[in-house]
Amino acid sequence: MREQFSGEAGYRMSNARSQLRNIIDSGRSIALDCYAIGRTIDDKDKIGRLFKTDVMNKTVVFKRFQAGGKRKDGPVTVDTTVYFPYDFDKVYDGGESVSLNEESFQRTLALKISHGAASKEMLKRIAQDLKILHLFESLHSLDPFIFRSKAEQTGIDKIVHPAYFAMSASEWQAIREPIREKIARLVIKALGGAKGIRYLLKKSFCRFLQ
Repeated sequence: MREQFSGEAGYRMSNARSQLRNIIDSGRSIALDCYAIGRTIDDKDKIGRLFKTDVMNKTVVFKRFQAGGKRKDGPVTVDTTVYFPYDFDKVYDGGESVSLNEESFQRTLALKISHGAASKEMLKRIAQDLKILHLFESLHSLDPFIFRSKAEQTGIDKIVHPAYFAMSASEWQAIREPIREKIARLVIKALGGAKGIRYLLKKSFCRFLQ
């Protein structure tokens, strides 16, 4: 039976759930519902789900923007948080949130995944999941364009299912086309003709322009 809350305790719980719903439903630039996306991917898919561990594939990763001080114009910090719902099918009903900035994050993650008895294989999977999480941590936003760009830069785009990028290959090309043309024109103009083209071909961002 679901526990009933009344008075101030009920208000706090209702308010917390409302805030949680707002975060999860705020859009892909803020929240990545791994469970919802993962359910759209077939179990036999060659690429598969984002994480190597089942627990992580049922989480929500989101960004929290916090003011750095009392001043309104003070610096804003961006925190990457992993939310573990108590009930995967009722994600708004509460759960545990762990910030990647916490020193105990890796230990907490290992405990949730393996219940304190991690095998070598499980530790390997956890390490692979941490690489994805650290990639998210390096981003100021979970926006699909930013995520996909970073994935290409780090060479993991081929092992991430397109569903997590929230755009098709044709949409991705359509977004990149004007950007790469503008960059190419600027470089060629700055360096001049053939010299500019040779420069583009030698640089690492040429992969983005292709």
